[in-house]
Amino acid sequence: MRVFNYRVFILFVLIFLTVFIMSFGVFSNINNRDNSKVIEPGVDSLSGENRQIYNYTEGNPYLPYLTGFDTLDDAGITADDMSYIQDYIINYVLYKKGFFNAGISFVKDSYISTPIKDDGSRGYEFKFGINGSDIHTVKITSNQIEDFIDINITSDTGAIFHKKFNIVYN
Repeated sequence: MRVFNYRVFILFVLIFLTVFIMSFGVFSNINNRDNSKVIEPGVDSLSGENRQIYNYTEGNPYLPYLTGFDTLDDAGITADDMSYIQDYIINYVLYKKGFFNAGISFVKDSYISTPIKDDGSRGYEFKFGINGSDIHTVKITSNQIEDFIDINITSDTGAIFHKKFNIVYN
């Protein structure tokens, strides 16, 4: 016949309570951190275009939505460059800034381009805003011959997010 061991039982209960309390604290803190914003339809103040409302049933509900970036297509930015630029801005807004469902707006008339250099590289920059304010500048150097794109996001305080990618073509 086995004897009930109170020490083992008390230790088990203490471990269970500790894990439960820690889990509750972690998950309640995550749920209280809500940097999301309700996206209203209408004209975007920074780009001057109608907002593109994200359809939550077709993907990640935390992803930001982009408005006004068609201007870059019209300026001759390649599809490959656009993929890297948009992904990088989205990652910056999600992971560095911590905003979910954010509106990322191209700032109208902010695009500036430099001529293509002898080595095939070209530079351009533009501004974007997060949720109607929080303006940042994106400076890009792209080289289709050497297959790289260098993206630098800055704010009034200076460089805050930078990465150079080797381009992989689709």
